[in-house]
Amino acid sequence: MAQYFWSSTAPNKMAICRALESYNQYLSVVVAFVVGVLLLVRTYALYEQSRRVLALLVCCAVAGTTVACWSLVHGQAIDVATEYFFPLGCLSPMSQTLALRYAAAWGGLLAFDTLVFGLTIYKTLVQHRRAVGSSLFTLILRDGAIYFGVMVTLNTANILILVYGGPLTRGDLTMFTNISASVMITRLMLNLRDPSFTTMSQRSRISALDFHCSQVLSTLADSGGEMEPMDVVGRKS
Repeated sequence: MAQYFWSSTAPNKMAICRALESYNQYLSVVVAFVVGVLLLVRTYALYEQSRRVLALLVCCAVAGTTVACWSLVHGQAIDVATEYFFPLGCLSPMSQTLALRYAAAWGGLLAFDTLVFGLTIYKTLVQHRRAVGSSLFTLILRDGAIYFGVMVTLNTANILILVYGGPLTRGDLTMFTNISASVMITRLMLNLRDPSFTTMSQRSRISALDFHCSQVLSTLADSGGEMEPMDVVGRKS
């Protein structure tokens, strides 16, 4: 909000805007790292702790992280001399060279997401062919497919804007992509449910209903059947 809508004519605004941009760039790396770790753990569990799958995911994640760090470290020195001053927000022009470096970083993340998405789809097809799997397993596959479908689409659009956009439009989708990744991975993790919880909840409701019905029948028996049903319900209430 501060970066896009801060209105000021202070002489040090350019330095503050640079700090905000650097903060968002490094925050993107942190968010991508946390999301990547969660996805790696989920996929590792999905493939029943396969070491081959773990090694493949770790290698891809390390390669993508290396490219992202290289893009940030070297990208800071490319446009550091770019002068800009806009009254509203921190609208900064981005050179083609810097945009291509950022596109390479997002490309590494896209490759990792595509790999996990492919592994998830493959596991889904295998389990569907075998016609086995618990409700929790089905939930993981469904939510994973939704997450990767959304994020692959956003990452692809972000890379296209970085490569083909203008100086003032490159990177416009970056912040939205980061926010979407954070929201989607949170939903992905919080939506996990243990099937036993649902079963226990249903059993508790059924047991409470049985107990209430038995108490109503007991009251009718004690009254000799002379009480009206509404009287019984009123007493039990």
